[in-house]
Amino acid sequence: MKTIPALLSFLVATLFLSSCAKKTGGPVYFTHGEVPALHVGNWWKYELSDSLTHTLDTPTITIAALYHAGSTDSAICFVSHQGVVIDTAFMTVRDSSVTFRSLYLAGYTMRLPCTAGDVWRGLASANDTVTALSVTATSDGTICQLHELVNTPDAYASAYTQMQSNVGMTEYSIYSYSFFGVNRHFGLRLLDHHLN
Repeated sequence: MKTIPALLSFLVATLFLSSCAKKTGGPVYFTHGEVPALHVGNWWKYELSDSLTHTLDTPTITIAALYHAGSTDSAICFVSHQGVVIDTAFMTVRDSSVTFRSLYLAGYTMRLPCTAGDVWRGLASANDTVTALSVTATSDGTICQLHELVNTPDAYASAYTQMQSNVGMTEYSIYSYSFFGVNRHFGLRLLDHHLN
C-alpha cells in the first residue's frame, strides 16, 4: 500500500520538474520533406520589380541538370526571360538546409528543420544572419517567412523570403542601402510553377 502514495508523489514531482524545465525550439513545421523534390524540367515563373533599373520583368527559373551526392541534391538552373537564358543559378538541398544562388536574382539559405525564432548564418558574409520570423500551417501548406540582415562596411541590406511547402520560394524582397547613396528595392513574386 505504501507503493501507491510513493508512486503518486514521484509522478507529481516529475510533472512539476518537467514543467519547470527550459523549453527550447518549439514545434517543427517546415522540414526537409516539405522542400519540393528537384527534377529536370521543374520551373518557377516570377514577377520581378527593381527600383534601381526601373525594371518590371517575368524571369523563369528552370532546372536544367541534377547532381546527387549522398543525401545532397544539387541543381543547375537557367534563369530566362522570353526564352533567352540570362543567368545560371544553383539550388542545393541537403538534409539540413536549402540554398539558392543567382547573380541576377540574389539568393537565400534556409536551415531545416525550420522553426519560428531560429537564427543562422546567411550566404553573404560573416555579418549575415537569417531569422525565421514565422512558420504557419495554412490550407495551401506550410508557409515560412525568413528575414536576412546583411551588414558590410559599405552597405546594409534587409531581405525577406517566403517559402511554401511543396512549392519553394513564393516571394523575395530585398531593400539595400549603400553608404554611397545608392538605395534599391528588388522584389520577386511567384506567378506560376510546374513540378514534375
